Amino acid sequence: MIKYSDVTTNPELQEAATAYEQAFGGRFVGDEPGPGLVYLDANGTAYGPPDGYTKEDLLTALEGGKDTLPSIWTNLDELDIDPDILY
Repeated sequence: MIKYSDVTTNPELQEAATAYEQAFGGRFVGDEPGPGLVYLDANGTAYGPPDGYTKEDLLTALEGGKDTLPSIWTNLDELDIDPDILY
């Protein structure tokens, strides 16, 4: 699982994430609670990476020149999560 700290501690990922944010809006944030990585698009919709997503996968997506994350990441706002169930 890719973590928010993977982006903040890796200069190459940090630079690519900043360029992506400037090109397409939105921002990368840490998952609350937990170490996960979340992308909030320009409209505030939250997306999370799919299982097994690596730093290399993220770097490829960020440097691709297209707004690809919403099409390949999971829309977290559409998940039906029951707060009474421990996952």
